[in-house]
Amino acid sequence: MITLAPITAYACGTLAPAQQRELDRAELDALRKSVVRKVMTSDLIFVGTVSALQRPNLKTDQPGQVTFVVSETLKGSSCATIELPWMVEFVISCRPADMFGNVGFADKLSYIVYVTGGRITRSADTRRSGNSSSLSFAEERKIVLAASSKS
Repeated sequence: MITLAPITAYACGTLAPAQQRELDRAELDALRKSVVRKVMTSDLIFVGTVSALQRPNLKTDQPGQVTFVVSETLKGSSCATIELPWMVEFVISCRPADMFGNVGFADKLSYIVYVTGGRITRSADTRRSGNSSSLSFAEERKIVLAASSKS
């Protein structure tokens, strides 16, 4: 007979307050570092609004196309509009750092977009305000500008 010790499992955000604060602080630190690493490897980072959207075909791995009206270029060559191929890349997790590389779009929404070698490697909605464990768009933009001036 084998006896196993009981395992305690927690749902997202249900830790004791002190543990949750520590976890949130670690997540923010991980996200800030992820932004800096992504800036260093990206050719182009911009803020833009989706003006045309063709979804990828996930059954055939055929990329979609997304066109942006660019409102701000944070790194790389500026342009008024840009069309890029894209594939859905999506992780769902309690940890915001696990979801940092997510790529997805909805028509008419504004995103910060990271591009490496012509491939979108991150997109994030600019409407997010951040919380104790995730970056706001304003904070991410500030980190990108600071890191891109060093790269």
